Amino acid sequence: MMQTIRRLRPYASPYRRALAVGGVLTLAEVGLSLAQPWPLRWVVDKVLQPEQPATHPQLILAGSALTLVALVLLAGFADYWATRLLSAAGLHVANDLRLSVLARLQRQSLRFHGKHRVGDLTARVTSDVAYTQDMLVQVLATLLPATTAAPVAVFASGLLFGGCFLSAVASTTAMVRHNLPPSDWPAGISAFTIIFAVGQIIGPSIVGWIADGAGGLQRGLTFSALMLLAGALVAWRQQPLAR
Repeated sequence: MMQTIRRLRPYASPYRRALAVGGVLTLAEVGLSLAQPWPLRWVVDKVLQPEQPATHPQLILAGSALTLVALVLLAGFADYWATRLLSAAGLHVANDLRLSVLARLQRQSLRFHGKHRVGDLTARVTSDVAYTQDMLVQVLATLLPATTAAPVAVFASGLLFGGCFLSAVASTTAMVRHNLPPSDWPAGISAFTIIFAVGQIIGPSIVGWIADGAGGLQRGLTFSALMLLAGALVAWRQQPLAR
């Protein structure tokens, strides 16, 4: 796994500044979201239920409202630029990975191209990178609610995960079609369907057992993200099966 991460590092390093700024802005958005209840606390403590009557309650109300609006605007600004920078960097990394695969295919000998079907080589450039990208997006979507309980992050997690959930089904179907003769496609897809169903039973059980421990749901979601990352790296290293 570490070898795979090291091989992916050169593709991400040209965009490390955008990734770093996007990460900082994500943390800033979380902090600003957590700070939003504080102005309401001032209103409750100083105006609604004060231990000592406030001298100028109108000023406290106005200041609290302005502070809350400023926090919301800053959080929205940070979230917008974090999403834009991270998404742009991810698309650039995926594009560079496709170009690298295409360049490697072009350097191969005619004997290599003669031994492989055109569909297999095309899938390497068009489909495999996209499936790997979807798996990494699922890792990010699972980590979001593990790092913050902000409603925006939770909804973003569901949107990201739901948007690329079917990539696992599409990738396994493509793998079966590219590596097995048409007569064996139903058996191959059925086998992967059974494996997928078993994983859907075992995975939530393990995560639930971990979440019942000291770390709670946060540790369970972190475990899920690590398993998804391991699956993405293994799928990225998958070679065509010998026929």
